[in-house]
Amino acid sequence: MRRRSRIGEERVVESKAGLIAPAELQRGRLSNQAVLFQSIAQIAPAGGIATVAILGANFAGGALPLATIFSVVASLLVALSVSELAKHLPSAGSLGTYVARSLGGGAGYVIGWMYAISELLIVSFVSLLIGALVSGLLNSELGLPVTPVWIASVIVVYLLVVLVHELGVRVSAGVQLIIGIAEIVFFALLSLVLIADAGAQNTLSVFTTEYANIEGYSGFAGLFPAAVFIITAFAGFESASAVAEEAHEPRKAVRIAVVGSVLAIGALYLLTSYAATVYFGPDKMADFASSNNGDPWTGMTRTVWGIGWVALFLIIVNSLYGACTASMTVSTRMLFSFGRSRLGPTSLGQLSDRKTPRNALAIAALVGFVLAIWLGLAYEPILGLSTIVVASTSMYIVLYIVLNIACIAYYWRHRRSEFIWLRHLALPILGALAFVPVLFVQLGIPVFSFISPLQPPLTYGAYAAVAVVVSASAVAVYLARTAPDRLDRFGAAFDEPIAPDAR
Repeated sequence: MRRRSRIGEERVVESKAGLIAPAELQRGRLSNQAVLFQSIAQIAPAGGIATVAILGANFAGGALPLATIFSVVASLLVALSVSELAKHLPSAGSLGTYVARSLGGGAGYVIGWMYAISELLIVSFVSLLIGALVSGLLNSELGLPVTPVWIASVIVVYLLVVLVHELGVRVSAGVQLIIGIAEIVFFALLSLVLIADAGAQNTLSVFTTEYANIEGYSGFAGLFPAAVFIITAFAGFESASAVAEEAHEPRKAVRIAVVGSVLAIGALYLLTSYAATVYFGPDKMADFASSNNGDPWTGMTRTVWGIGWVALFLIIVNSLYGACTASMTVSTRMLFSFGRSRLGPTSLGQLSDRKTPRNALAIAALVGFVLAIWLGLAYEPILGLSTIVVASTSMYIVLYIVLNIACIAYYWRHRRSEFIWLRHLALPILGALAFVPVLFVQLGIPVFSFISPLQPPLTYGAYAAVAVVVSASAVAVYLARTAPDRLDRFGAAFDEPIAPDAR
């Protein structure tokens, strides 16, 4: 007699052969702090700060800090939904597992592949960005040729990322923790210096619409598009969910990391946006993005710290490398989950002696590296990475919208006794709605006046994202008919035993 669980049932799985557990990653190796900095590292605060200030100021002007608050709230809504799911469903399958248990195995399969591929793409475009920054600096300062330098930079980034992951999850987590602390401390200190130098320009009016004076976007009309663009600077806060199996306290650690990273980095973004606004001048922020040849942070750092701009450059590059490391962690864990569940090549589910998903690491690194070099050579690094950004971020935003829906479905279907109308219905709905305009921006759908339609090759990124969704959906339909037990397997938390026929 056999009882087999379906997606959505909270029963333990039994069979004549007894209970079996899934293949194990290195459990209990990560502290709560390490899990927190997995999320922080992928957010890449140093890179995000530039995004917040430059893109946000183009629309919000001197009300940039107020727009930042709105974006923090929107991101926190999604973080709360992820946190509620992580409380019951720790797994290397991460978002795929959450959606599989909430909305069905097929939906979880599609979301899982979207997440794995979008994370792989992040490493690809961020490595290109590092290459562009390093080659640009060395060309202007030393006259070195641009193309060989950015190619060499991409190679070095991938080699370092692979090396760190080969050494084990504790090493990669340690690197992320050091990088995360360094960039937070650096920008906090720089912001305090800028605030001190601003003197009489310090004002709480930047938290109102008084200085929202961009032509055509005055008042709240500028705050909305500014917040839409700033929200993208929080992407990655959910990545702690992918290391749940390796956390010492998975259910507690992931919840702390997901919500804590948004609050901590949100506070940093608020501090830096305030500092930049009052130092540059609340009534002059229309010119902020174009100042110092489009590099306002370096200009301000040169003014207050002189040679300290070199430290700023190194901090930004280190931050971007940390994002590569964190994204590779997520991508390899997701691919490992597919291999372990036999929803992909079983070789992806194999581990090295250090409990690292070595085959998944090799595939993710190879595909991402080839893509970076190919598009960098075809379109130059900036346009090439922008094309990858469209594909990756479009899928990312869809993930956030679906996660809010999954939170509602999971608690209504499976945890009705815990269902709270505000926490499990109202807030997730608001969270999903907040990211709809962000999706329009990423796909270039001109629903609002501030959205510009995409042009080639950026449109190719949008097509690629659609292709991933369509192909994953087709495979999910096939698996639902031929191997439904495997889809069930993907929806299990790591500490739930699974029947042999689901392997």
